[in-house]
Amino acid sequence: MIKSEAYSPTVEVGLGSVAKLKILRLMLKRKEHAFSFYELEQKVSVNSVSIRAHIADLKEVGWVEEFPYTPRKYKVNLGNDAIKRVLALFESTGYV
Repeated sequence: MIKSEAYSPTVEVGLGSVAKLKILRLMLKRKEHAFSFYELEQKVSVNSVSIRAHIADLKEVGWVEEFPYTPRKYKVNLGNDAIKRVLALFESTGYV
């Protein structure tokens, strides 16, 4: 079993704001869809500077993948164990 201390920084960075929760919720509702910054900004109602910072954090912890399209697109990383647990939490609470 993985000690909770190993997940602590990842969870704190990944779930550290309401905006990140909204981004993750949207991405987990549409798991197969890759989102542009503009699309995330429109659907989550957060400004583009904040979206970029939040996506950078989520990429850093491995919860979101970047695709080299023009414009760049981002998708939830369902291969990540922590994001699978986040999805299970969101589903069990009715958040997604």
